[in-house]
Amino acid sequence: MSRDRVHAVTLHTPLANAAVIGDIHGHADALAALLAKIPASRPVFVLGDLVDRGPQSARVIDLLIARGARGICGNHELWLRRWMRGEAVDINVLDLDFGAATTLASYGFPTDTHVFLTPPDARLPDAHRAYLLGLPHALAMTVAGAPYWLVHAGLPPVRADAPDTLEEWLEHRADAMLWGHARLDARPHAPATVLMGHLPQPKVVDLGHLIALDTGAATLRGGRLSALLLPERTLLSVPAPG
Repeated sequence: MSRDRVHAVTLHTPLANAAVIGDIHGHADALAALLAKIPASRPVFVLGDLVDRGPQSARVIDLLIARGARGICGNHELWLRRWMRGEAVDINVLDLDFGAATTLASYGFPTDTHVFLTPPDARLPDAHRAYLLGLPHALAMTVAGAPYWLVHAGLPPVRADAPDTLEEWLEHRADAMLWGHARLDARPHAPATVLMGHLPQPKVVDLGHLIALDTGAATLRGGRLSALLLPERTLLSVPAPG
């Protein structure tokens, strides 16, 4: 089995508009409600952490595939991708705080450590495997002439000159771009506006050069699932409590 290749994707065709959705965490009902607010003609992108914690991860993937949503993987997709490829999985992902057991349950798999002794079977549809394994670690796109980088945990603080390209960032700081927890106001500027999730906030944080879209679906009491409409920078939000 091939190991996870850390890479970025650049969309070379500029978009007239787009919608970018923050961390979903298995809240399919909230995702369906949010997608209903987004015009069907508008391209949809996701910022990772599609699965775990919430009860409907499998249906989340169904909805995203049906909508033709593109995007990036988050740190919560990593264990599932490893399992799909027959690689070792850290059993600590089954802890309640991380929430992988809810994803397994949504596909009808047992939720104890023995599940990782064998690769997933047909209960995990081929279309879901292809979708999850096809998500890059970062994505660059242009919307109405403005550049945006989709990075799950954002760009980490740097002490020296920051890299110029998304590929260079991934080459040197890939782990931090998936797992980092630095304060939002400590994040560097980049050649594009960075759209990120990963760090739950009571509401969307827009710092100009950085927009944080994880509003606590399945992680915060009273959490919500949010989307950013581009180029308008209009926000949409629906309840998705933790």
